[in-house]
Formats: sequence, structure tokens, C-alpha cells
Amino acid sequence: MKQLSTLHFNEKQFTIQTEIVHKPQYAIRSLVYYSGKVLFKKETPLIEQSEQEILDRRVERQHLETEQQVRERVNTLLQKKVQHNTV
Repeated sequence: MKQLSTLHFNEKQFTIQTEIVHKPQYAIRSLVYYSGKVLFKKETPLIEQSEQEILDRRVERQHLETEQQVRERVNTLLQKKVQHNTV
């Protein structure tokens, strides 16, 4: 299973892709892209083969967690920018 989503903040767009990769090691990999560049990568090693349904849930969970991390980071940066502009 592969998860793909796009988050929009003002005029900025972030793309998040999460999937199972087999090389160099078996893992769930999430990548966050902005303007075609990878900003963030998270890999969770998978020790054993699991049923597809279990893998799908793990991919979905990591994808949602990565989306939340991006939202939090961008919101923190936007708040700092607002604070800086009001000083």
C-alpha cells in the first residue's frame, strides 16, 4: 500500500508519500516534499513479513503521524514569523 497526500499552508504546498520499501532494508518510508525537494524522511524498519492488512494499517498510521508532524512544524514556523513581524 502507498499513501500520498498534499498539505496546503497559505501558498505553500507539501507532498507526503509513505510506502513500504525493500531496499536497502525492509521498512516503511515517509518522505515530505516541498518544491520537488525532500525536506524530511522517516523510516521505520520492518523486522518480519506481516499480513497485508497489518502492513496497510502501519503505513496509514505512519502517514497520518507524518502529516501531523508537518502541520505542527509549519504552524510553529508561521507563529514565529507572526511574532517576529509584530515586534
